Amino acid sequence: AVVSTQSTGEKCAAGGGGKASAADDDDDFDTVEAITEFQAVLAKADEVVSAANNLPNDVLEISKLLKTVVEKNREFLRVSVRSKACLPADAPVVMKPMNDAITEIGTYRDKNRASRQFNHLSAVSEAIPAFGWVCVAPRPLDYMQEMIGASDFYINRILKDFKDTPGHKEWCQKVKQLFNALKEYVTNNHEKGVTWNPNGGDAKEIAAKPKGAAAPAPTSGLFAEINKGAAVSA
Repeated sequence: AVVSTQSTGEKCAAGGGGKASAADDDDDFDTVEAITEFQAVLAKADEVVSAANNLPNDVLEISKLLKTVVEKNREFLRVSVRSKACLPADAPVVMKPMNDAITEIGTYRDKNRASRQFNHLSAVSEAIPAFGWVCVAPRPLDYMQEMIGASDFYINRILKDFKDTPGHKEWCQKVKQLFNALKEYVTNNHEKGVTWNPNGGDAKEIAAKPKGAAAPAPTSGLFAEINKGAAVSA
């Protein structure tokens, strides 16, 4: 895996009704498509948790941990749209919250090897490295597909072993839908690696700010470009 530290020069387009005034400060960044389109992935994570509500507790717990990874991915994306390309030396700090959440899934799986639902835990833990796409350039989708494919063995085992037990097939479907939504999101927004903001601030400093703390406001000119879907490049 190669850490993506350069702006890809791809489009960073705002969603419909994106604001262009610098007076709107930090909230403007959350209107760009790289943020708003990730909501579809978050919605799929909620569906995984909902599908797990009537399944054994360890399936519910790993589903909640999966949702946490998705939430941490969004936090990272909120940094990326506000920041210049992350320096390699700063990447471990900037990506630590998401990396910690990913690691927690593997730890939970390893602590529950005796579980009858071990295949459920493995299905998530084998696919979860796909969220490491943020560190991969210029072909994050190839990496993601390899990671997601590794979970198919466990998904198929669940479908076989629990074919007569309600709820398990639906949960498997929701997990696969989540990762399909993630692939679609990356395809549409970060096909060659994370798209950074060449006019943004320092990634490490922005990542360290409490959520909601204001970052330096962009110029109106930059947001005019973003709203038109113009490419922003270093």
